[in-house]
Amino acid sequence: MSVEENEKALIFHGSGREYFKIWIVNIVLTVITFGIYSAWAKVRTNKYFYGNTFFGSDSFDYHADPKKILIGRIIVFAFYALFVIFNDYLLNHTVAGIILFIFFILLPWLIKQSVRFKLKYTSFRTVHFSYHATTWQFYKFFILHGLLLIVTFGISYPFSFNSFKKLLINHTSYGESKLTYSGDAGSVYGIAIISSLLSMIVVLLVVLLGMIIFSILSQYLPLSEYMTALTNVGKNPKAAPPPKAFIFASVFIIYFFFIVYIIINKGFWEAKITNYIWDNTKLSDGLCNFKSKLSALGLIWIYISNFILILITFGLYMPWAKVRIAKYKVKKFFISCQNIDNFKGTFDDKQNALGEETADFFDIDIGL
Repeated sequence: MSVEENEKALIFHGSGREYFKIWIVNIVLTVITFGIYSAWAKVRTNKYFYGNTFFGSDSFDYHADPKKILIGRIIVFAFYALFVIFNDYLLNHTVAGIILFIFFILLPWLIKQSVRFKLKYTSFRTVHFSYHATTWQFYKFFILHGLLLIVTFGISYPFSFNSFKKLLINHTSYGESKLTYSGDAGSVYGIAIISSLLSMIVVLLVVLLGMIIFSILSQYLPLSEYMTALTNVGKNPKAAPPPKAFIFASVFIIYFFFIVYIIINKGFWEAKITNYIWDNTKLSDGLCNFKSKLSALGLIWIYISNFILILITFGLYMPWAKVRIAKYKVKKFFISCQNIDNFKGTFDDKQNALGEETADFFDIDIGL
């Protein structure tokens, strides 16, 4: 049987009602423990979503230790708290600058450890994923591409994005089998250019639609009176303020369309770049191929409708929104494997007990 003939879609069996029970408990316990439970909440959430994602009759699993996630969050929070204390309260900007500098020095290592953590504690059919990039490879990437982004004023972003995907994927393994990514920067630039053109078109449409809505509103809340009152307040704080209804409507419309604009751009870029990345990723020299068939319009519609439903339910629709996104993305993801039973786990007998304990100690997650 060829790889193409064996193509199967992933299936997500979760439901919004099931996840709502986990979600609401996570929120309550996180609040009453002042955020400490957030690490356990993340493990419960990931176990639910991983455990309900199936390929064939088998599901993925997540095995992370919440205490190690908590350590990662404490590290990041400690840096932030020390920076705020010295910068805003003690007004010692020198020490605050040193703290910020140390954090940025450690950041590539923290990101690498976070990637390693997420993969190490993810499994499918008892076979775990793993990550093998070195800390130096991360430092080299962030130094070189950080400088490149500065000197090119951001134009090199698609090249850096593609390079980062290679750094992530080409050092990832599923058991003894390695993933490889063959995408090129030119294709990513093409997607970025189309996304930028779409962004400009969306901006024009949003501005035009906003002008139409403001024109309609001005018939009921005269725009001339609003502008006059706004000018008077600017000159004289004691002057009569603009009508509150018009201010509220204006702010709501601006924020609403701004978020819609972000969603449209996010949906298009995410669909196109996700499809491209997975279409150019293989496992074990092609024994397993991947195919993503996300629709930009489909993803944009889900994001926009989710946003509106979350807004009108004051956030209570959030669990259903997450499940809805997961179901759509999963059903549009296909895997073609000649024989999945060929994939075996790894056992590194070269690592001594001390080395293993040291590696486990530095298994942290900074919340990527």
